[in-house]
Amino acid sequence: MPPVDMPTEIHTGTRNAFKQSRQYVYLWNHTLNIFVCDQITADGLDGEKMVIVIADSASGQWYVAVEGAMTAHGFVGRRAAFRSQEEFWSAGWHDWQVNRNNDSGEPDWDTQDDSQLSVESRVPPGTVIVVLDDQLHQLALTD
Repeated sequence: MPPVDMPTEIHTGTRNAFKQSRQYVYLWNHTLNIFVCDQITADGLDGEKMVIVIADSASGQWYVAVEGAMTAHGFVGRRAAFRSQEEFWSAGWHDWQVNRNNDSGEPDWDTQDDSQLSVESRVPPGTVIVVLDDQLHQLALTD
C-alpha cells in the first residue's frame, strides 16, 4: 500500500444511525496503527472496543471492523463485525459486508449484493490528517 493521507477521526454509520446520533466514531491510534471506536455492535461484549484493521484473504485485501479488548499488549480481536474493500476513510458512501456469525470464531460474511450495508463516512471539519507510510495493523482473518 503506498502512503495514504489518513484523517485521524472518522464517523461512520447508516443514514438512520446519523439521525439518531448512533454513528461509530473512530479515532486513529498512532501506537497501534489502528482506528479505535468506543462503540460496539449489539453483539459486542461489555468493555470491548471496535477497531479497523487490514485482513488479507483469498478474495483480496479487506478493511475489517473487529470487536475485542484492549490489553497491556495491544488489541485482542474477538469477532469481526463488518468488512469493506473500499477506502472507508474517504468521505462518502461505502458498501460493507456483515458477519452473520454473532459469536467469536470464523466469520460468516454475507456476500449477497442486496445485503451489503451502505455506510456513510464523514470526516469532521478541522480533522488532523496524517500520512500513513506503512499501513493499518494486519490481522489474520479468513473468508
